[in-house]
Amino acid sequence: MAYHVLMVLTDFRGFKIKLSDEALEHIRKGHAEITVAVVAETIANPDEVRKSTQIKPSSKCTAELYYRRKSVAAGQVRWNVVVVKLCPDGNYVTSAYTAETLKQGEVIFPKPKKKVRK
Repeated sequence: MAYHVLMVLTDFRGFKIKLSDEALEHIRKGHAEITVAVVAETIANPDEVRKSTQIKPSSKCTAELYYRRKSVAAGQVRWNVVVVKLCPDGNYVTSAYTAETLKQGEVIFPKPKKKVRK
């Protein structure tokens, strides 16, 4: 099956990120609540971005998790999560889902606030 780019999205830094029809099919099969609009909004306006800890050190690619807070019932927090693989040949959405918590990983956006000594 050939890889087909459905659309190119732009993240909050101006990075171009490809969404393939294969990735969208994967997302729709397992996470029907995630739409193209949710993916685009999460990439463009994340509340937080973290480096994934799941990439092998030998890989030429890195992965980032884009998080955007989702509106849910009072007292409950859910996150829309978009997984983006950053490679020398381009950046790609690989998955998207809803989560109750944020995964471990270095926070790259927003930058962690430095503690001010008094």
